[in-house]
Order: sequence, then structure tokens, then C-alpha cells
Amino acid sequence: MAATGEGRCHQGCRGVAAKSICGAHVELLYGRMRRILRDLQCSLRTGQRLHTITYVCKPLWPNGLFLWLFVRSPPTKFMARKTKIQAAVTREQLLDAAEQVFRERGVAHTSLTEVAAAAGVTRGAVYWHFKDKADLFGAMCERATLPLDSLISEMGGASHADPLGALRALSVEALKLLATDPRTQAVFEVIFHKTELTGDLAPIAGRRERERCDCLVNVERLIQQAVDAGQLPVDTDTALATRLMHAYVAGIMREWVLDKGAYDLAARAPSFIDTIIAGLLASPPRRVERVRPRVRPRAAASSA
Repeated sequence: MAATGEGRCHQGCRGVAAKSICGAHVELLYGRMRRILRDLQCSLRTGQRLHTITYVCKPLWPNGLFLWLFVRSPPTKFMARKTKIQAAVTREQLLDAAEQVFRERGVAHTSLTEVAAAAGVTRGAVYWHFKDKADLFGAMCERATLPLDSLISEMGGASHADPLGALRALSVEALKLLATDPRTQAVFEVIFHKTELTGDLAPIAGRRERERCDCLVNVERLIQQAVDAGQLPVDTDTALATRLMHAYVAGIMREWVLDKGAYDLAARAPSFIDTIIAGLLASPPRRVERVRPRVRPRAAASSA
């Protein structure tokens, strides 16, 4: 909208085309824009990295400059780290919700939609983290039992000067962990009393059996060390003694989660384990030698 002849810029300067902007005021406005953008860039600081700002300024009468401002997100590395954190938080929310809903309704009667609703996420978020309900159940159990499983593996894989003392300490710690950790109580209640290993939960049975076998192997190592150290007789049936010990401790756990107010499990745990250890010392299960039946010689049998 320029005019021929002398005019004034919109700031009142003479000697420029009418209704245009003079060079001096263009530089002045650009300087102001640069200071504004510098302040804006500081305000957009995220961690140790800056957003990238691209801008285009053009003269526009009568308001000075028209500004296009483009703000690019921080680098992908930062966003990936943030996404991983958010995914980890969502996964923990799903596991917490699974504990609650499985405990209330049982595993077989709970759908993944109900777990997602309890966690406040979509069903798709469940499938992002877990293949199916069996996978979710396994992850929930692993999170709760990991401290105990690690302790069992550590104790079973080490050599002990007092193997029965180590077995006692492991068993007492297992009962105390159940007595003092609400998450372990919730998961063991689901495992013992709210799980039907049928249908789509059949894969859980194999997983639980493998975990049980790992536990038995580590406990039997401790009992075998007790035999080697002379704490138990050399003819002790270590496999049977292991199953006896496992059944005793697991039975206490199974019974206690049904009625937690019956007694103080943490306080009673040492005396409970002392009872079974005393039984092993007094009368351990012995190996039974299989006696092959005598077969009469054929000649003797025919002559008779």
C-alpha cells in the first residue's frame, strides 16, 4: 500500500513512502523481538536442554511486526526417558489394581477390563505391558515374592558352618516377611485361596510348579549340608525332609492369611520353626532300602 511522493511512516518519520515503516523502526522492533525471544527461550528451559525456537518477523502496517513463532519439543532422548518413566508408573498402577481386584473377585472371575478400570487406564494399556491375564498374574506374584525368592536362592547357594541354623533363619524370615508386608499378604491370599488354575490360567500352574521346585532344590541343599556337617544322620532322606519342611512352612502361611487376627505370626515365627527343626533333629525321615524279593531257583522249584 505504498504511495508515490513523500509521506510518513506509521511512527511519524518523514521521507518514506506513506503508510510504510522506516528502517530505523524496523531495527528497533527487531531488537525488541530478539530480547523477548531470548527471555522466552529461558522460560522454556527443560532440565538441561532448551526448546528450539524458530521465528520469522515481517513488517506489517500499522502494528509494527508480524511474528511467526515455532517451538520444537526437546530432544528425543529426553522424551524417551520421560516415556519410560511414565510406562513404569502405569505398569505399577496395573499391578496394584490387579492385587486389589484379584483379591476381591478371584483371578478366574476378573477380566482385564476390570483391572484397567481399577487402575484408571484403558484396556489397551494393559495389553501394552502384559500379554494376557496369566502374564499379569505372574508379574504380580513375582513383584511380591521377589525378595523372598532372592533370599532362598542366596541361602541355598552358599556354604554354611551351621546349615540348620541357616535353614531356621530362612524359614523365620519367610514367615516374618508375610506377617509384616501387606503386599505379600495380599498376593499370598490370592495365590492360596483366590486362584483356579484352569482355562486361560493353565500356564500359571507350570510357572508355580517351577518356582516350587526351585525352592525345594535350595532347601534340600541346606539339609544336605546339615547331613554332611553331622547335624543330621547320614541316612536322612533329604528329599523327604525337604518336602516336610516346605509343607510345614507353606501350611502356616496358607492358614494364617485366612485369619490374620488369630495370633501374631511375626512373634510366633521363631517358636514355630524351632518346633520343626527339633523334630528333624530328634527323628528325621530315614531312607528306606528297597529289598528285592528272593526268587527261588527254577530247578529247585521244579523238584519241589
